[in-house]
Amino acid sequence: MHNRSGYVVISAQLLLFTAQVETIIIPRKTYQVTVSFGNKVIYFDPLCGASPSSRTISRVIRLLRLREDIGNIEGVIDNLILQAQRLTEQMERDGYLLPLTTAEWPDQHKE
Repeated sequence: MHNRSGYVVISAQLLLFTAQVETIIIPRKTYQVTVSFGNKVIYFDPLCGASPSSRTISRVIRLLRLREDIGNIEGVIDNLILQAQRLTEQMERDGYLLPLTTAEWPDQHKE
């Protein structure tokens, strides 16, 4: 197997990315909070989320906790929760009624 030219990895270090949390609001059209790190984007979209993992904050937090390549994960989750709460408050002001599963906020956000 080692008769070709190239490199064999003996050990590797995990790179920790700095995550950016951003809120995107286009009234009556788009309501999202995105967490970007490396080449990956995880989003909370209670209005048009394509899966339960993007429509509920608890599932988004669970996805983030599974990632081992994000630095300061607790700070990222705290920022995500803060921005998601503001996003849902804006949605309610815009006239949307949110299901309970979307608006439930984790107390300790440790799952």
